[in-house]
Amino acid sequence: MLDYANADAENSAFDVDSSAFRTFKRTAIAGRIVLHPAATENGWTLHGGASFRYRTKSDAGFDFRNRQRPATNIPGRIISTLRIGDSDVFTGIEFAALKDGFWTAAEYGVSLVNCSTCADDPVIGGGYIEAGWMIGGNRNLKGGRFDGPTISNKKIGTVEFVLRFDTIELNGANIAGGDYPTLICGVDWWPTDLLRFGVNRFHLNADLGATGAGLDPAFADAIAVSVREENVTGVTLRAQFDVCNLTIELVSGSKFPQIYSTLHRFN
Repeated sequence: MLDYANADAENSAFDVDSSAFRTFKRTAIAGRIVLHPAATENGWTLHGGASFRYRTKSDAGFDFRNRQRPATNIPGRIISTLRIGDSDVFTGIEFAALKDGFWTAAEYGVSLVNCSTCADDPVIGGGYIEAGWMIGGNRNLKGGRFDGPTISNKKIGTVEFVLRFDTIELNGANIAGGDYPTLICGVDWWPTDLLRFGVNRFHLNADLGATGAGLDPAFADAIAVSVREENVTGVTLRAQFDVCNLTIELVSGSKFPQIYSTLHRFN
């Protein structure tokens, strides 16, 4: 999938429970097709792509489940399916367009789950659409992803304003894993093409579903007493330099502590 560094949500539609693979083997086949950025006569640069993944568990392995955190990767998981998948097939599409300081991007993916205990095989999915405006610079596409920006004024850098909407749906035939839409707005300052400081504000209204297994304990306890809704609002502060990314989050929600922080280092 496209990697959009401007969006701190890091929100994958399918947060796979990898613990099932610590002991048992699995089989997976995945691929992605990307169209090289095409320039139009009126100055637009366009990108398109599609992805595919098939996976199946071993005879002795755990069934797959899908679960997700709210808006970022730091708080606990807020919605989840049961372990229902003997195998599944994921397909996704992606699109991006940019011109001068404006850019927009979108992705959507669905997963068809082969469920031996369900009356019908469920289909779950999620996606997003986002747009941004960069003052004093412009975005670049390289290698099927957004690269560092081109900055007009090297002394003061460039400022970027971003708006994003994403959604995830873990409900389907005979499953009630929950769902939620998320609205995110943000501002980034790029002093250089390798250094970024950003602040994002996000809000979501979640249907927690009926599955407590695999969730943050606070949400599992809420579902156990028939609480099905939760509003989560937060602010994400990020400092990113080349291969090092420091994120601090202030999150407001009845089931969450108030402050999270993490440091990511990428090879």
